Amino acid sequence: MKHMLNKFIEDGIEKELIESNIVVNIGEKKVFKNQILSFRVAEIYCEGTLEFDNCVIHYNDDDGGEQIVLAGDANLVMKNCTIICGGYSELFFVTYCDENDTPTIKIEDCKFINCSYFMAFNNYKYFEMTGCEIKNCYQKFIHLEAYDDGGICRMDHNMIICDGIADYYQDECFIGDIDLQPSCIDVEGRDVKFSNTIIKENLSIVKEELDEKLEIEGVVHFESNSAEISDCVFEGMSLALKAASYKNCQFVNCNECISLLESLFGTKREWIKVENCNFENCNNLIKEIAHRAFNSDGKKFKMINCEFVLTQSSGEDV
Repeated sequence: MKHMLNKFIEDGIEKELIESNIVVNIGEKKVFKNQILSFRVAEIYCEGTLEFDNCVIHYNDDDGGEQIVLAGDANLVMKNCTIICGGYSELFFVTYCDENDTPTIKIEDCKFINCSYFMAFNNYKYFEMTGCEIKNCYQKFIHLEAYDDGGICRMDHNMIICDGIADYYQDECFIGDIDLQPSCIDVEGRDVKFSNTIIKENLSIVKEELDEKLEIEGVVHFESNSAEISDCVFEGMSLALKAASYKNCQFVNCNECISLLESLFGTKREWIKVENCNFENCNNLIKEIAHRAFNSDGKKFKMINCEFVLTQSSGEDV
């Protein structure tokens, strides 16, 4: 079925307006290619395959309400796209219909700008994000959960940049944990790997804006009780990571860069490890961890073969 899109001019750019619902049935494939798309209170309901190729996608330009819903074993492909969030809504843009849905999602060479509440799934089969740039995306950008037989996640060769905060953010947007730290990417699954990624945070600018606009301590860029983080570079971060293990990573100009408080609890791992990592000009490496190095289940935390250059530890023996 061919779906008609209305064209309009906004800020001197011709966009195609999606304002009526689109259904992609099982066995069908819908492709958007070389288009500038604006979603306005419309829904794409997909049980087949949905693909965006070299598109610019705008969501939350108005009051939110638009959604891409992946049902059953649907497939979503995004490649060479730019996705821009224009406003705040706690309704996720890409989401599920039923908690038993098990979609497959592949996102490649895309750029995300100011995106909050972009994607959430209560269960998923496979998620892959490679070669993407994630710029100033803070609150619940991606939230993935999975049952025991699902949840393979690969996030590789991406870049996360934080050097400002969108004007639409307000204090009430952020509902953080006990440390007032909202999460950008929060992923669980039976096999989660976060690798070869660069995170750059302009610590002074971001913290000043967070304190002034949002009155929160910082943002957790990546959080997972089951993830392995490896071969990554982190620059200028503060309170930014929560994971099960870290290997072959470099931390530069970071402050309390690893926060493992929650990771000691609820993980199936015997050890929470930081291995073969380099810390340069960092302060207070581990947040609130030393006095919790052993929990009630006997799980432990330790550093192995790490290098410290002009770095101040937390002041406690971990």
